[in-house]
Amino acid sequence: MIAAAMLAALFGVLLCAALADVARLRIPNSLVLAAVGLFLPYTYASGMALAEIGLHVGAGVAVLVAGFVLFSAGLRFGAGDAKLFAALALWSGFSGLPALVAFTGFIGGGIALVVVLLRASGIGWWLGARGWSAPALTMDGREPYVPYGPAMALAFVCTIYTAA
Repeated sequence: MIAAAMLAALFGVLLCAALADVARLRIPNSLVLAAVGLFLPYTYASGMALAEIGLHVGAGVAVLVAGFVLFSAGLRFGAGDAKLFAALALWSGFSGLPALVAFTGFIGGGIALVVVLLRASGIGWWLGARGWSAPALTMDGREPYVPYGPAMALAFVCTIYTAA
């Protein structure tokens, strides 16, 4: 029961992270820390063995290092994306990591296609003229980033439910 509540709370955190990324192209550290913080009570409530917890932590650390290598190399991988993906790798562990990566790639590719089409339609400027902020849709001379928070959140949900 408590494990399910922790997972539900994580889904709420991921929804907030996805919305923040869409609205501002930023994933707040507080949401990443909340996702990581929910993992400890989840492990206790679910009766996860210490060795398994170690593997989950190893997956999170490995993904965090890889994410910051990508970010440092300037490969259009945001720092918030790296931190959120590492938090989700912590929850997924090494066993769920291939599915998480695959789902994120497929869903993220779909979102990127939608964003490109919406940019071409001019809807970002139309929304801006009406007082709505849509930084992913109106570039204003900036690099054309795509919010990956929603893709990672949805990919995690898919990973959790396909692993069960």
